[in-house]
Amino acid sequence: MLKAFNNITLSNFYRLSFWKEVLPTYAKQGVVVFTGDIIAKVMTFSISILLLKLISIEEIGYYGVFLSILAVVNQFTDLGLHQGVVRFYSLYNTTDAARSQSFIWLAFRCKWFIIPVTSVILYFTAPWISTLLVHNNALEHGLRLLSFGLFGTGFFEFSIAVLQARQNFKLLTGLRITEAFAKLSYLLVTIYLGIFSLEQVFIAYTIIPLFVGTLGLFASRVFSARIHYPWKELIVELYHFTKWLAVTYMAIMILQHIDMFMVSGLITDNSADVGLYSAARRLSIPLVVMAGSLTTLFFPKAMGITSHEQMLVYVKQTLKISAPVSIISLIYLGVLHLVIPWFFKNITGSLPIIDWLFAGYIFTILGNPITILITAMGDTKVVAMINLVQFVVTLTLHYLFITHLGSIGAAMSSFIVWLIAGTFSFWYIYNNQLKFNSLIKQEN
Repeated sequence: MLKAFNNITLSNFYRLSFWKEVLPTYAKQGVVVFTGDIIAKVMTFSISILLLKLISIEEIGYYGVFLSILAVVNQFTDLGLHQGVVRFYSLYNTTDAARSQSFIWLAFRCKWFIIPVTSVILYFTAPWISTLLVHNNALEHGLRLLSFGLFGTGFFEFSIAVLQARQNFKLLTGLRITEAFAKLSYLLVTIYLGIFSLEQVFIAYTIIPLFVGTLGLFASRVFSARIHYPWKELIVELYHFTKWLAVTYMAIMILQHIDMFMVSGLITDNSADVGLYSAARRLSIPLVVMAGSLTTLFFPKAMGITSHEQMLVYVKQTLKISAPVSIISLIYLGVLHLVIPWFFKNITGSLPIIDWLFAGYIFTILGNPITILITAMGDTKVVAMINLVQFVVTLTLHYLFITHLGSIGAAMSSFIVWLIAGTFSFWYIYNNQLKFNSLIKQEN
């Protein structure tokens, strides 16, 4: 591969055949995932830009809290099922296709139970949640809309997990683009009609996914996975894998949004400061997308590793992609420092917050694809323990930093926690890397 890169010239730079020779399989699939995610998130990012221009700094804070609630509740409807689908489909697809398909159907039936229960709970607790987090009822109606929209967002993400397991990245990115396009189009229509408001944003994020989620179920061929198999055996296997993943990913999702919740909940006398933090998080979306895209790309690869040699190759492949992505992130940070003072003067105060958030996200971009290896080893309990400890430490540091420094304290403490947790994860992988040689035996 290095020899191929040494042969880059102006004459062959634009030749498609040259890049087919240069790019390994991971990189080709990475291009598909990144291209789709970039297109989808550019549309989503455009929504944030519209909001920064069209609503008040206080409403920007409400918007940030609402999106955090949406993400956490949506993760609760997962409970590790999505990762279980990817895990067992990847593991058994080449040796027992019927078994791998049955895991998809089993997870789908579980979702049908979890989503309605979550929806009912959210509907009746909406007033309490709104008062707790934003100290008024500004989010109450939006959360009740979300209780219905969970059916769309939940099944959309499940469809994405199925396509990820099947490594059908083209259709996966197509669905993501469709969802983002539908949301943006709806909001542009409301602007054209002169009825744009924060309420319309709530509708875009809750009702629109109902249609896209239904499309996703058919596009991912979930219903074709209905195969008769010993269900008791599948349930036991899925349970043992997902019982700790459910805790792990719920903790991760809360960790990703606890800063927004605590900033809004603890800063009661300065709604502008909350708005600045929300704006900083919105402008950090591209880095979150890049980190998520890497996880989408490499998670099924990691789940299929069965030897130490494959693990070493995997680590090298992740760094070949994550390192350039980190450089792009730094360039984007420089652009923000140039653009915000000129075009978004009302949020110039968010730049120091952005700097700290970017430091943490860049570390995540480099580390996430590697820390997935702990899950690939089958040590889901270890992952859960790491995230539970991280959760407690994050709560403590956030409280101390936010109460003394304001919203920038949340960004600073987030970076510190990510650095500590990532370093420990790397240490654990290094000391247990030989586990991959006995992975298939353990599964049997």
